[in-house]
Amino acid sequence: MSQQPSSSDDPLSALAKAAEKSVHSEDAARAAGVKAREAAAAGRRRLVRASSFLALIAALATALVMQGPRVFDPYYGVDPLADPPQARAYVAGLLDGVLEWSAHHHGEVPVSLDQAVPQGRLPPAGSAYRVDYRVDAGVPVLTLEGGRAPLVVRGDGK
Repeated sequence: MSQQPSSSDDPLSALAKAAEKSVHSEDAARAAGVKAREAAAAGRRRLVRASSFLALIAALATALVMQGPRVFDPYYGVDPLADPPQARAYVAGLLDGVLEWSAHHHGEVPVSLDQAVPQGRLPPAGSAYRVDYRVDAGVPVLTLEGGRAPLVVRGDGK
């Protein structure tokens, strides 16, 4: 039997080991590249997902800012008192409040409109409309000013 040379002296063995190391290093580099591409793709997916979420939130916030006043105030952008029948109905409703207050207080007519009608039913302070209240010979008279022409509604006089 012939004796095999030691592995460190065998040039074929050294060449095989070098080739194996080269293949392993190429495989490791390829695996690292694949892993890096997968990580980059996962990062892009997270970025796209987060960007989409932020865009959706921004769109919802914009819609709420644009449509919110219309949702919370049915008369937003509409002047209901510009329409004479609606203005007359509004003032008549205020007069009903005055007459109801008068009925609860034994026929006395309120001195001011604030006594008989809640502040929330009156036009706001910055409004173009103003409701004037006066008593003529025991009859309440309401005047709505700020429209095309002043609207005057008188009580029934009883």
